[in-house]
Amino acid sequence: STLFTLSVSVSPSGRSSSSGSVVSGLTDYWIALAFSTDQFMGNDNVVSCVVAGSNGTVQQRYNSGQRTPALLVAANPSVGITSSSVSYANGLLTCSFLRAKTLSGVTNYFDLSNASYYLLLAKGPVSSGK
Repeated sequence: STLFTLSVSVSPSGRSSSSGSVVSGLTDYWIALAFSTDQFMGNDNVVSCVVAGSNGTVQQRYNSGQRTPALLVAANPSVGITSSSVSYANGLLTCSFLRAKTLSGVTNYFDLSNASYYLLLAKGPVSSGK
């Protein structure tokens, strides 16, 4: 079975912090947190944490439907993300990051300073490195 945990906190300085973990026997796996205006996948700002082999990444994406979300900025996959960490040890994928509440000039980067969003969680095996 798979266990997913998530903690989210927001600081007065305008940074939001999230961390999540998933327990699984897979080594190539992803977990994701989506900010959504409704309770369904599609048209969501997604932060994905991916571990493939020994490499871990945190990326900003936009999910326009139920397929692999596109990177928000192809030349900078972690736009708006700082202090990120992804690790996989003893069957536990752990991801932590800081995400800026706002980021001007980036299409589909949801502004978390003045709006409410549903948090959607997803997980799955890595397919073709994505």
